[in-house]
Amino acid sequence: MTDAVLAVLILLPLALTYFLKANAGLGFLAVCAGYVIQSLAGSDIQSVLDNAKLNISSADITLLLLLVPLVLTLFFSSRSWSGQSKMIINLIAALATGGLLAVIAVPYLGSLVDLSLSSSKIWPQVQHIRGTLVIAGTVYALLVVWFSKTNHPSKKHK
Repeated sequence: MTDAVLAVLILLPLALTYFLKANAGLGFLAVCAGYVIQSLAGSDIQSVLDNAKLNISSADITLLLLLVPLVLTLFFSSRSWSGQSKMIINLIAALATGGLLAVIAVPYLGSLVDLSLSSSKIWPQVQHIRGTLVIAGTVYALLVVWFSKTNHPSKKHK
């Protein structure tokens, strides 16, 4: 069960990037932004929701803050590339995005579903490459964003 959840977390950005032809570099940075929001404002958001009598757990809020920016970013950057080489570039960034999502989200998922990370075959490998994944993924995502050109339909001149 744990390996299936990890596989979904890792492969979700890959599938969304492929089918939407989205900019996965922006997706990686959206996960980073969601993590920053969760880290710096998560308790404030929880307090506001508690005051509004909304019973949402902090793990739910964290997962929403990680997933919503990612999904919205991939949706709004859809059709941002075409061609085999750009597909490969973006799928590599999407794989890094999925790895980052797994590294960040798994500790919060454990409180929502019964995950036994000790029985996982994937988790020790993800933990082992965590630092490299974050550094290389960030550099790669920034390069993808800096050097990507969006495909805008050509406009006819009158």
